Amino acid sequence: MRKKSNLFLYDWFVICFFCSLMFILLSGCNNKDPWNFPETIELISEKRNIDIVDLKYPFRVRLQDSLLYVMDLHPVEYYCHRFSYPAMNFKGAFAKRGNGPQELVNSYNIRVGKKENIWCLDAYKKSILEFFPEKMSSIQEGKIPKELITALDFDFYNDSIIIVPDYTGESRFCLMDLKGNVRKKYFSIPTHQKIKAGESKIVLAQAWRPFLNYNQENGILALVTQLGEVIEIYDMHNDTIVNIMYGKAGEPAYDFQNGHAVPTGIMGYSDVFVGKENIYAIFWGYSFKEINRNYQLQGGEYIHVFDLKGNPLKEYKLDHYVSGFHVDEDNKKFIALALDTDQPVVEYSYQ
Repeated sequence: MRKKSNLFLYDWFVICFFCSLMFILLSGCNNKDPWNFPETIELISEKRNIDIVDLKYPFRVRLQDSLLYVMDLHPVEYYCHRFSYPAMNFKGAFAKRGNGPQELVNSYNIRVGKKENIWCLDAYKKSILEFFPEKMSSIQEGKIPKELITALDFDFYNDSIIIVPDYTGESRFCLMDLKGNVRKKYFSIPTHQKIKAGESKIVLAQAWRPFLNYNQENGILALVTQLGEVIEIYDMHNDTIVNIMYGKAGEPAYDFQNGHAVPTGIMGYSDVFVGKENIYAIFWGYSFKEINRNYQLQGGEYIHVFDLKGNPLKEYKLDHYVSGFHVDEDNKKFIALALDTDQPVVEYSYQ
């Protein structure tokens, strides 16, 4: 009887092992194989002139109805500029650079609200300010939770809850409210590398800095890494991982020096947009060695397109190096910010 019982347990173990293995293989939630795009399409831009504004490093662009908002990463005075669209008539500037009330020390992203309001992230002050450009003022300030150290990107989960990356490295991203409370933490950094001796998870989180975008209608959140070539897709309606994809460059490559992550691989992505059926991301793809030899290499000249499950559809090759973009899916246009021209707002029609 004892031998028969042992055989039964062994058989049960083997069955469980192979079932688990097949689940992992079939789940498709961790794709290590580099993708290949079925086609590459070259696009030619059309410029939108904005002679009245001198943008030092145009970084983010948002479209709301007939208004276009452009964020300057290194402004002289104001971070945000507002234009009529498509005429590109200047409507004013807001989000003043400074250390005073309603001013920003540094701003890394802007988001458009549903009531003609704009939200600006200040990483230094660890705050998110709400602006009403018509009134040229801010009326609400959200605080980044102290336990998250900082935030370099954000998007709205709903009207009062924000998605931010977790720079402690304890999770991949969090939900927080505007009062500075963490509501929920999600998943972990999808690295396959062991943390180096003496290295903290904070350093790992630095190397894995993501840019993110969330589509509230379909519940899809996409993260793309600034270093390396990794795209993460999450279903926030069901709190699940849809896919983690690693391109040819793989994970962010870095050295651990003096408590910081020093990049050694490539510049990867600089912006991402989750649409109704597709995900779009700006890809740079050149190494830091190339950048050190040629400082003109600023911006990405490719837009990668995937479906919402992460299947590669196509890539577009641009005639400019761009930093950020807005995708107008209804009119099949990319509104992008070019870094290699004195007229940075450029438009691409795509199919």
